Amino acid sequence: MENSRTNISPHKPQAKPPKGPFRLLTVNTSPERARRLVGRVVDNLADRYTIVHADNCASIDAVRETLERVKPDVLVCKSSCHLLPPFSFSFFPLIS
Repeated sequence: MENSRTNISPHKPQAKPPKGPFRLLTVNTSPERARRLVGRVVDNLADRYTIVHADNCASIDAVRETLERVKPDVLVCKSSCHLLPPFSFSFFPLIS
């Protein structure tokens, strides 16, 4: 008679599913640059988080309306402050 235990595979811990989805809103005058940045962030965090680039605001005037419409979980703003290095970004988790 065959031993039933021979067909049992060793226990492998299951990987945790990514957290999310999180909606991300960017504020950047260059929408293509914003998409590239977000693409790198999403790729680097894909095993831990599901991030959806919901929209980009190309001007500061569009931020309020877009925030109210999209209701993002994270806001990423390109810094225009002359004290910071060029192309630096600020990440703001939005807490309700």
